[in-house]
Amino acid sequence: MTLTERRDMPTVPESALQQGPRGWFVYLVGADHRVTRHPVRPALMEDGRAAIASGLTAGQVVVVNGQYRLTDGARIAERKAGKPG
Repeated sequence: MTLTERRDMPTVPESALQQGPRGWFVYLVGADHRVTRHPVRPALMEDGRAAIASGLTAGQVVVVNGQYRLTDGARIAERKAGKPG
């Protein structure tokens, strides 16, 4: 049974979400491969995915692994899913 349906809402792996003293956030990856802590408002978390009500737009790249070691402005190297590190 489907109770509600949400459209046009970006989703991220639940692992990308972090919670701090100011609420939920993700690390966005910029064109220069530096990350920025970015506030988001999750709407729903289910089956390992989180629908984001506000704070993200489609196409933005977020860190989904290892983000607990990051700080604003850190430079990262992108790894594609499934590739050993």
